[in-house]
Parts: sequence; C-alpha cells; structure tokens
Amino acid sequence: MKKITIILLSIFLLSSCELYYEENTYSINLISIGIDYKNTTYSSNWLEGTINDAKEFEKALTQMAGVSEITINNSGYYQVGSDYSSDTIDDEYYPSKEHILLAFETLESSADENSINIIYYSGHGDSDGSLILATTDTETGAISFDEDGNVTSDQKLTVSEVYEAIDDIPGKTVIIVDSCYSGNFFQDSVYSESEDDFSFTSAFENLFSNDSKESEYSDIFIISASQDDEVSSENGYNRYHGYFTKALLEGMGWCDGEKGSLSYFIIPEMIDEDDGIQGELADGNPPATSSGILSLDSLVDYVDENIDERATQTAQVSAWRYDLVLFEY
Repeated sequence: MKKITIILLSIFLLSSCELYYEENTYSINLISIGIDYKNTTYSSNWLEGTINDAKEFEKALTQMAGVSEITINNSGYYQVGSDYSSDTIDDEYYPSKEHILLAFETLESSADENSINIIYYSGHGDSDGSLILATTDTETGAISFDEDGNVTSDQKLTVSEVYEAIDDIPGKTVIIVDSCYSGNFFQDSVYSESEDDFSFTSAFENLFSNDSKESEYSDIFIISASQDDEVSSENGYNRYHGYFTKALLEGMGWCDGEKGSLSYFIIPEMIDEDDGIQGELADGNPPATSSGILSLDSLVDYVDENIDERATQTAQVSAWRYDLVLFEY
C-alpha cells in the first residue's frame, strides 16, 4: 500500500510541474536573431526563410503579450540583404558575435527574477550546434574558416559560450533555435522529451534530485528545431519559412487570415504597410493552447503534430522539473 501511495504521489507531482507566474506579475524580454548570409561570399548557403521566421516571431510574441497585457521588451537583430559596409556591420542591431554577446550582457542588467527571457535564433548551425553569426568582413563579406574548414571562433557562438553568457541572467531564459544540429543545445544534465531513455524513473529521479550539476541550468529552457544529428530545413515558393518555425508560429495563432495557417506564397493584402511583415495574430486562443495554457510543452506538441510532412527533423523541448507557462487564457 505504501508503495502504491508513493507512486500515486509521484504521478501527481510530475503531472503538476508547470511553472507560471501570477497574472501580470512578470515581463517578457525578447532577443530575436535572423541571418540570411546574403552579404557573404557563402552563396551556396544563403537562406531564404530566416528573416521571415525571426521578424514574424518577434511580432507575433509582441502582439500576444499585448493581448494578455504583459510588458514585453523586444530587440531584433537582423542581417538582411547584400550590404557588408562598415555602416551596416557597426550598427548596434547587426547580428555579429560582438553585438549578440553585448545584448546578453544588457539583458543580464535589465532582467529581474520575474522575467521570462526569450532568445530566438534562425540561421545556420554548425555540426556541433554552434550558431554561425553574421560576417564582419568589410572587404569581401566572407565568412572566415580555419585551415580545417571550420568556421572560426570570431564568427560563431558555441553552445558553451551561449550557456556561459546567459547563466547569470535573472529569471527564466528560453532559447529557441531553428538551425541545423540545434539538438546540441541539450546539455548532459538536461533531459529532452524526445530522448528514448526519458522514462518515468528518470523523470522521478530528476524531480527530486539535489545534484548540483543538474541545478546549474534549472532556469534555462530549450526548444530546438532538430536533434543533434539532424538538419533543419526551410521551404517556400515566393515566401519562405523554416518548417519548424512555420509550425511554431501557427501554434501561436500567427496566420495569413486563417487561424493555424501560414502561406508559402506572398499575399499582398496580408502585408503590413508599415513594417512589410506578412501575417496577423488571430482572435481567440492560440491553436497550441492546452487546457487554457500556452506553454513550451504545448507549443512543441503542436509542432510535432502539425509540422510540414516533408520535414525530416524532430523538434525537442527540455523536460526539466517543470514546464514553463507563457500565457494563460
């Protein structure tokens, strides 16, 4: 009987591990990064959907916060088009390694314990999960490689560099990465829902563990577009999106006039005249809402069920002690 009671108690605790703040007591800080690499000599690896991904994610999240009367502070770091002049590269919102690290430093000083800090990235990922950032070469726009053919350290942010840079940011930090091999962002001490060995036993042990290594990243949540050995793909006709981000946006209620639907085509009447962004936030609860809650888990569940059938990647979410609730409806 005692054993059964313990099992029932543990099931209750595991099913109740959702972290959320009381209504309107928290704020959201967003850093959104999108890079198309079209100002580089890396022409075979230009990307088409990254800017749509990042700009629409920023606008969708901003509008969602407005509907819920949640304060949001957003910054967009976008490299768009062919210019690699010093004026472009020196702009404070140009997504070079220097500027992104500075953004993390600024966030550390401005966030507080009631902050949900969201870092979104759409761009290339190296085979170890490193984020390949924008060129700083004002002569040719080249991306720099070492003698082994790897992108040099001044051009990319490694996974460990990202963790080190955000480790002291107050509040909860969510990293959403739409890039190849983004599953590398899952550290050994962080479980992923798609891992085969994430069993009831490991979840139970994780819940009550006092292991210092585990607690190191307890305020960091990850959503990756792919596993650590998978590429993250994009598609479109005259309007591109990453498969992962398209499904993510649809789950958030961002659409082209029909709830839960984004087009791979440009629809002129759906383009905002002020910012050139196509789409809008639909009325009512987002499609990814579950039991009146939009959380990281419910978003990834929606992506898993609704991602384009041509996609060959698997989205992952960190399975920590609790799910993180973003909005309640």
